[in-house]
Amino acid sequence: MSGDDLTRVALRFTTDLRARVGQNEVEFAYKGNTLRELMKAIADQFDVADLLTAGEELRPYVQVVINGRFSYTVGGLEAEIPDGASVVLFACRGVLTPVALPAGTTLSDLRDEGT
Repeated sequence: MSGDDLTRVALRFTTDLRARVGQNEVEFAYKGNTLRELMKAIADQFDVADLLTAGEELRPYVQVVINGRFSYTVGGLEAEIPDGASVVLFACRGVLTPVALPAGTTLSDLRDEGT
């Protein structure tokens, strides 16, 4: 983090998030250095919590890429995000329909069931 305790990232929105936010890319600064803290800051700043999270987990249709690597491969919500990172958010509700996954299903639910 920089001297002001903010982590700065190049944030790119795709699919449903881009439609809601109305921008493709923004330079974004937030307090903290984990993906969990970034998701909270994005949800608060852009009013997209309903698209990103279900409780404390990412929704099943949300994928995050940090510097070219999917977040689930580098620590999930506890992944550290370096200052200056490139972060891409994918949230496409149309890919996983309510028929495919019950409403409110989280990635933890899927992992717990071994699917």
